[in-house]
Amino acid sequence: MSHAFQQVMAKAIGEMGQVDSLALPATAIRRARRPYGEPRSDKVTLQLLEGEDFAEWEELPDGVRGLRLAKGAKRGFRDSSVGSTVIEFERLAPSQIGLFLQKVDKQLTPRRGLRRWNATKGRLERATPSGKPVLLILHGTFSNSDSFMRSFRSTLHGKKFLEDAVRKYSGEIYCFDHATLAESPWINALDLQQQLVGAGKVDILAHSRGGLVARWWNHLFDPDGERCRRIVLAGSPLAGTSLASPANIRSAIRQLTSYSKVLAETSKAISFALPCAKVLHVLLQVISSVSSLTAKTPLADAAIAMVPGLMGQSRAGNNPELLRLQQGAIPFDDRYYAILSDFRSEEVGWRFWKWLRRDILADRLADTIFDGANDLVVDCESMIRLTQLNAIHPKRLLDFGVNDRVHHINYFDFEETSRFLSDTLQL
Repeated sequence: MSHAFQQVMAKAIGEMGQVDSLALPATAIRRARRPYGEPRSDKVTLQLLEGEDFAEWEELPDGVRGLRLAKGAKRGFRDSSVGSTVIEFERLAPSQIGLFLQKVDKQLTPRRGLRRWNATKGRLERATPSGKPVLLILHGTFSNSDSFMRSFRSTLHGKKFLEDAVRKYSGEIYCFDHATLAESPWINALDLQQQLVGAGKVDILAHSRGGLVARWWNHLFDPDGERCRRIVLAGSPLAGTSLASPANIRSAIRQLTSYSKVLAETSKAISFALPCAKVLHVLLQVISSVSSLTAKTPLADAAIAMVPGLMGQSRAGNNPELLRLQQGAIPFDDRYYAILSDFRSEEVGWRFWKWLRRDILADRLADTIFDGANDLVVDCESMIRLTQLNAIHPKRLLDFGVNDRVHHINYFDFEETSRFLSDTLQL
């Protein structure tokens, strides 16, 4: 059992305000059984089962919640007598899920709206656009602008990019913090429009789901390209992500668990694994509340629809939001640029990617998520698909191709990315 993964999950749960997680001895778990016919309790207890190439969560009998913690164990994630990872949380009623998502959103992005980067003080501060050209930065799911800026400042090339951008835009670099769970991307775009009143010409840099917010804002408020000059998208699910497809929900949980574990074990900073761990915990709590992780029922599949922020980026054929966004053509599509990567690695821990692709394991279709190339979170085809008729031109792409370095979480760690951003934004 990876103690690093336990630390990541504990931090993720703690940051979302969930304080009733605990570790229990597996020997006691095996002795506990719920009497036949007794209704499910108001607590959910999940244990992580691991193998070399898989990670699976199992819902445990209700009786374990009455057992004492292993000797020396405390609330949070710690090794029990056999090193098992077990988490416990309150079961949510369907009517409580919306409020739960709003609460988590508030904890993840407590500072909503526009903030300007103060290069002198090295922090974001509340401010209003002055009418000058603006560089707008949009974060992804379970992230926030402070984390985004920290990622830039963690490398020399990232710091240089920020310094050059400050000069280019006369200090008018703004980040937009928005809810990513309880609200769909097009709702975020409405809020963004209200915040950008008074701004001059806009260039946009977006990661992941933030790219959908940018697409919706341009679709609704700047279809003719009069306000927005350039849009650079990194790993953005423009046509949705298969990871958020309702039909793939169980496979997605296995994927996010494996991804979080490897990031926790291989990264120098715990922050790399946190976004995935947070998505994972929310999905575990929502699905376990309305159904079961092992139930093969439409209710379990439909659980993703209870999370508007994820459903809004679901790569499903009947997603009404993306169908609307993908209709027609874009007359000014030459302002779009994209960064993408097809991640594959043979290193121990990363090999789970093989179980996600239909073109690699055609005999395990039930367990796969992606049709082909992906960065472990978003399909590469989706990253460039503006509409059903338009795709971003290859000359406006930074395509890392098939590689074992660049995945969804670390696009901005690489000097190639900083150079592409500087060239595209003409810094």
